[in-house]
Amino acid sequence: MALPQTIRFDSLLSATKAYLTPEVVRNASVMTGESEAATREAMQGGVASVFAGLTNMVSTSEGASTLGNLLRKPAFGKLLDNVSSSLSGGSKTSSLMDSGYNLLGTIFGDRTSNVADILAGFSGISSLSSGRIMAMLAPLAIGVLGKHAAARGLNATGVANALIGQRNEFAAASPAGLSKLLGDWHLGRLGSMSRPTRISTDMKLL
Repeated sequence: MALPQTIRFDSLLSATKAYLTPEVVRNASVMTGESEAATREAMQGGVASVFAGLTNMVSTSEGASTLGNLLRKPAFGKLLDNVSSSLSGGSKTSSLMDSGYNLLGTIFGDRTSNVADILAGFSGISSLSSGRIMAMLAPLAIGVLGKHAAARGLNATGVANALIGQRNEFAAASPAGLSKLLGDWHLGRLGSMSRPTRISTDMKLL
């Protein structure tokens, strides 16, 4: 899938949103039964929500390690080759959705349904539809983050700090109420973590 040359892949949010083409939004709209306008709004807020969740997740060393393991899975990177095809229906889409729901459980835990409710209120779609859209977006966000990590040779700590460095951008684009849901204590801890770490080739995540 060709992307404009102006896309900055150092901005995780901008890079991920670049994959939300009119065709991708249309396919998601058909899958959820929601209007294209509302689907687009949900996908924009959903991407930010996923990254905000990942940022919260890596506030602990265990969470950062879990994310590092996810980034080693090649399927997420391959998704970037043709996002629209992966959301066009059939077994490929079913597999993507299953993977996405599993990711949401890892990222948000028992707060997943609450995140879906917040996104639903933000975009004007049903909670069921917002949950499906979040499941579509989670693998995409992991794929973009993996590409970011591979290009910069970041280890798990480096990836965590890359997310932390962009946390304000994620928060600004996320639906109101998400930061409070994720927990003020966890979000407040993030600023104390160190800057991204460069590592040797044999220690790269990807």
